[in-house]
Amino acid sequence: MRLSLLASAEPLQAARYLAMRRPGSRAHRLPAGLGSWPARRRNTLRYVFTHSAARSVLGDWSEAAATSVANLRHRTAADPDAPDLCSIRDELAAASADFRLLWDRHDVRPRRSGAKTFRHPAVGDLVLAHQSWHLDDSSVRLSLYQPEPGYEDRLHLLTLGTGVAGSPG
Repeated sequence: MRLSLLASAEPLQAARYLAMRRPGSRAHRLPAGLGSWPARRRNTLRYVFTHSAARSVLGDWSEAAATSVANLRHRTAADPDAPDLCSIRDELAAASADFRLLWDRHDVRPRRSGAKTFRHPAVGDLVLAHQSWHLDDSSVRLSLYQPEPGYEDRLHLLTLGTGVAGSPG
């Protein structure tokens, strides 16, 4: 298991992130609109393909969509009959032509780390390094996001954490 991002996480920022994740906090409402869904429906893959805000929140929606589907194929290859994976695949195939096109490409690759760009209405683009780990053999995933090295994205996150930028919507 690669722990490079976890090993480099700044303790103060990690603590601030965890504090901001409490229900009702500004960070809890990101990405836009996901907090309005019932908890059992909150799923990044579902968000990418079915939420109207996803294309404006994700800096490169096409890449996020392709990577998400390839990761679902990777997870499905390991357990083709997993009810949760079959269910989300069938739901998205029925709901999204974009999902169907990407699924038919048969790309398979895990998504464990990289950089993601999020567009925030108050501070603009945020480029965050991310790393994910699946806990045990369950569908529970731990994801760590932190700014890439550089002053601007760190400042934007601090601005959001203090509430200076206003509500993200």
